[in-house]
Amino acid sequence: MAIAHGGIYSTTHSTLSAEEFIEADAAVCQYTGVFNNTGQPSVSLPLAQSTSGLPIGLQIVGRFGHEATLVRIARDLEEARPWSKRRPKVRAENSCGSAATLGSTNCAPLRCP
Repeated sequence: MAIAHGGIYSTTHSTLSAEEFIEADAAVCQYTGVFNNTGQPSVSLPLAQSTSGLPIGLQIVGRFGHEATLVRIARDLEEARPWSKRRPKVRAENSCGSAATLGSTNCAPLRCP
């Protein structure tokens, strides 16, 4: 599932400090850099779930210039193992000890007072 544009975990959130932006950006993009540099297409798909319902992803990398093949493979895998309705049933806690249910729309940004 993509991070919501402007959400509290998004690098576009208006209240993020420069340090928080760098941390969020690194968390989102930490495995894509090598393929950005080589120009190879890649896709990450949430094909499985842990026993607690968290997504387990699989990253597939294609040959240079073969984006269409990668898109077809991703489409076929999503048809075979649909994931759009799966949601984890977990709670997250920030370093201050405040808990928020993941995916809720009423949680405040995870920052200490």
